[in-house]
Amino acid sequence: MFSLLTDLGIELLLELPWLAILGMTTWVFVRWCVKWKAGRVLCGIVLLGLSAGLIYGLLRAAGMLLYPDDNYMSWNFFDSSFRTEGVQLAVPCALELAVVLVAARSSIQNKEIQ
Repeated sequence: MFSLLTDLGIELLLELPWLAILGMTTWVFVRWCVKWKAGRVLCGIVLLGLSAGLIYGLLRAAGMLLYPDDNYMSWNFFDSSFRTEGVQLAVPCALELAVVLVAARSSIQNKEIQ
């Protein structure tokens, strides 16, 4: 469990600048899309995809979803383990999911939806 938290912290630190730019872009896109009906459907599809990516990443990171050719040694420098691959997918999906939900909620509270 400790190695999973360490992988999560390292992933956040390494990817934070790119995820911040992606989050700001997503915020603007969601606020723009929520104003029309087809955009709300698109946001719903994006939410489903991000939720599926988050669940898949957490299952991979926890070791519940394994494949026959997975590398079980997390200290191998040249190949990543299944935990690292799961964290690399779960972190961006979780952050983007949070951005989409907060942007949609704030636009609903501001009554930008027609």
